[in-house]
Amino acid sequence: MNRGKKFAIIDLVGPLFGALLFTVNVLYNGLFGWWLDPQIQRGRNRKFLDDIEASLGRLVSEGKIVDQDRPNIMPFDGATVKVIYQNIIFDFTRGRGDLAVSLAPRHVPNEEHELGPLVATLEGRLFSEHDVVNSLSDVEGLLMPRLDSINSAFSEENYAKL
Repeated sequence: MNRGKKFAIIDLVGPLFGALLFTVNVLYNGLFGWWLDPQIQRGRNRKFLDDIEASLGRLVSEGKIVDQDRPNIMPFDGATVKVIYQNIIFDFTRGRGDLAVSLAPRHVPNEEHELGPLVATLEGRLFSEHDVVNSLSDVEGLLMPRLDSINSAFSEENYAKL
C-alpha cells in the first residue's frame, strides 16, 4: 500500500471514529452519567473519609463532615473530603497518588493555606522536607500534635494577628 492511500484511509476513518466517540459520550452522559458519576464520586469520597478517619480519628470524631448533595466529579481516582473542626475548615484532596491538605479559618473560608507551609510559618521557621505531606500518616505526624495551637491561631481573635 502506498503512502498516499494510507493518508486517504486515515482521512476517511478519523472523522468517523470521532463521530462514534462523540455519539458514545452523548449516550453515556444522557443515560448514565447524570446519576452514575455522582454515585461513583460519593463512593470514592466515602472511602477517602474512612482512610482519613483511620489516621486522624480525633479530627473526624470531634469535627463535622461537610456532605455535598451534588459532589464535584473528580478526574481519574480523585476524592475530596471537607471537615469542619472548631475554628478550622479542612479540605482533603487525593488523586493519582497525590495528597493535598488545605486549611481555612471558619470565619474566612476562602483564605486557604496548605498544611506544611502553614505549620512552618506558625513555628517561625522555613518550610522544609519535614513539612511535606505525601500520605495521611505524614498529615497525622504534622497535624495532630499541633491541632490545638492551629485551632487557636485560626480563631477570630487570633487570626487577625497572623
